[in-house]
Amino acid sequence: MGGTGAAWIFAGGLLVALGWVAARREALARVLFATVDPRPMAIFRIGFGACLLALVWETAPLSEYLFSDEGLLPRAAVAEARGVQGLGPGGPEGLLGGLRYLVDGRWSLLHLYDPPWFARAHVVALGIAALALTLGWRTRTATVIAWLLLVGLLRRGDAHWGGEQVFTGFLFVSMFADGGAAYGVDAWRRRAAFPEPRRIPAWPQALLALQLAVAYAANGWAKTGPTWMSGDTLGLAVQLDRYARIDWHWLLALVGPWPLRLATWGVLWWERLFPIVLVGLWWRACAALGVPSLGSGVLRTRAAWLVDPRPWLGFGLIFHGIAMVLFEFGAFVGATVSAYALCGLAAPWTTTRLDPAPPAAAPSLPAAAWFAAVAIIGAVGLVSIATGVVAWWYGGWAAVAVGLFVVGRPALRPRRLAAGLLVAHHTCALLLWQSPTSPWRDRARAMVEPWMERTYTRQLWSMFAPNGPTRDQTVRTTVVVGGARHDLRTELEHDLRRPYLLHDRWRKIDEGVSGYRRGLAQWHARWVCRRWAIDHGGEVPDRVVLERVVAPFAPQDAPDRDAWFWAHASIEPLVEVACAQDPFGVPDAEVLARHGLAPSGPTDTP
Repeated sequence: MGGTGAAWIFAGGLLVALGWVAARREALARVLFATVDPRPMAIFRIGFGACLLALVWETAPLSEYLFSDEGLLPRAAVAEARGVQGLGPGGPEGLLGGLRYLVDGRWSLLHLYDPPWFARAHVVALGIAALALTLGWRTRTATVIAWLLLVGLLRRGDAHWGGEQVFTGFLFVSMFADGGAAYGVDAWRRRAAFPEPRRIPAWPQALLALQLAVAYAANGWAKTGPTWMSGDTLGLAVQLDRYARIDWHWLLALVGPWPLRLATWGVLWWERLFPIVLVGLWWRACAALGVPSLGSGVLRTRAAWLVDPRPWLGFGLIFHGIAMVLFEFGAFVGATVSAYALCGLAAPWTTTRLDPAPPAAAPSLPAAAWFAAVAIIGAVGLVSIATGVVAWWYGGWAAVAVGLFVVGRPALRPRRLAAGLLVAHHTCALLLWQSPTSPWRDRARAMVEPWMERTYTRQLWSMFAPNGPTRDQTVRTTVVVGGARHDLRTELEHDLRRPYLLHDRWRKIDEGVSGYRRGLAQWHARWVCRRWAIDHGGEVPDRVVLERVVAPFAPQDAPDRDAWFWAHASIEPLVEVACAQDPFGVPDAEVLARHGLAPSGPTDTP
């Protein structure tokens, strides 16, 4: 199906969804504002927090390169490279610049002060917050601090990006959840004063489950290339030096192509259809609360297994477990799997039995108010997309919030109204951001971009998409000083370190520079210029040359894969930087002084 057809189907689905929300408003409110057992959220918190600690461990060795003024982006380059408004080399440019900087939403402490020691301290602080979150100590505060610190790091540098949206998205929603109500220090301290177990609101867990479903579905529907259609993606991916734990050619010879093709197709359609889990959870929640729901009769038929979360989550555990044996992808995989604990909204290990308790009695808004709210949101969305004026969208939501508050006061609970609007708006933003390619997709994304940027929940799901890998590629770095050429031997194949046990973010940077993030190459070459000068007593190289080394995957009968790579590698130019003439090719005076080096004179960075 073409992109335009998919876009029209998607748009029609959104309109149907808006109508369904208006028609099922009471049932939706009862499910979202029910209270549930706190243990699934606690299990998620522990698993997710441990994975966040692993992310810190992965990132820490690169903290100077990624986040400091001696790294990829010198301080004077941040505003230009990161698109930050109102920020100059020394910080916000005056009062007006400071206001623009705050409103822009791309703020970070590391924009204001970023020597290497401070960047390392920032990473350590994130690790402490992740540990507190895992232990359930001052849980909500720890979650907020962890989100602020992680977002602050990524807004300073994200050349190592690889699944961070899992962490930022889950952290943002977790700030509104009561994750410390069980299995943690907070729960233990509370139990001393209040022996009765405490139930927690269901809506944050429902929003986390939605985020999980959107991530899988978006990733699945992005996989449209020929290797996915032919089923060859997994067989090709296990040959990728960047991620494969060991040389898996023997496995390919042992199992043959068809088991891997079936696995490829299975994973593809499992991801694409994963939102069916949300349908099953909705029907089970309605049944548990005694709320009639169209289609819930399926639960009493033999087809109930189709919407039972267990087969879907079981397949995911098997898939991710096998993938973790074959590949080293990093901590985001475990963070994703940790959300499985939330897909039942029930006690541990009972993903088909829900135990929500109805929300406290609250007055219902008039039906006319609900339909008016849905109509306004739909209308302002269409106007904003058609005109490209983002203010229509946010103005419409503000009008709806004020109108519902006025109609519902004084009995309507403001916190419940705010939670409902947060769920509704975040859901709309997620879905519009993942809308299919179409003439209006860019405007739809621009409409919700301010929200996605300020909450740092922007989604980018494209693992092995649209096509699977078909070759190995890496970066060659050459420094030219005088008449001498110095090969830094940065090609990955010089040091594969098999078995590949601990995630190395340098491999992710190599992937970005050599392939899908071409803009990094220029900045990386400039960093090599500056790093060489610092490490060689202030001597500025003449040139730094980056080249891409590319080779096809070795055949199964190749006796030595490494020898095959070098024998069949081709060299493609990436970028060449004349260090002394480049505005960011020479360390600035502050950095040189920090290392006891004299300024380089007229070639200093302005």
